[in-house]
Amino acid sequence: MTRQTIFKQINNVQLKWAFLDKVNDKGQYPSYKYEVVVSMDYDQKEALMALPHSPKQNVKEVDGRYEFRFKAKPKDGHNPIKILDRNQIVMPQEQVSKIGNGTIATIRVYSYNTKFGDFIGLDAIKVNELKEYVAGGVGGFEDDGYAAVVESVGTEESPF
Repeated sequence: MTRQTIFKQINNVQLKWAFLDKVNDKGQYPSYKYEVVVSMDYDQKEALMALPHSPKQNVKEVDGRYEFRFKAKPKDGHNPIKILDRNQIVMPQEQVSKIGNGTIATIRVYSYNTKFGDFIGLDAIKVNELKEYVAGGVGGFEDDGYAAVVESVGTEESPF
């Protein structure tokens, strides 16, 4: 007997490590899937975990918040997760690539059943407040004309 898919909306979560414009092909073990980490408060986590799911799908506590990594296999070479702007219009690829850590979003999740058990998936993301991704990490460093290796001159409290 198959169970009907259950959908739930969770408001005002934070997005982190978004690979929504292209599959994750980074690191030692790339997934080659679309991915995003959703950071939630306690109530949001409880709402998510109330859906039927596999014990292998768990939430990690990080700095007082709760994180859940969603992954989706490409379908016909495209991301199956719908990504909308705050007006609920599909975001163009160039806008999706700008989704950075701390973006505030509403997500629509669902629980589905397979022969391997119940799982939670991500159906759609509505971006409420975009925090643009900036390539290059912390930035601020310029060519200072010195050698490649510079000895530390700061203290533990001050790195410089």
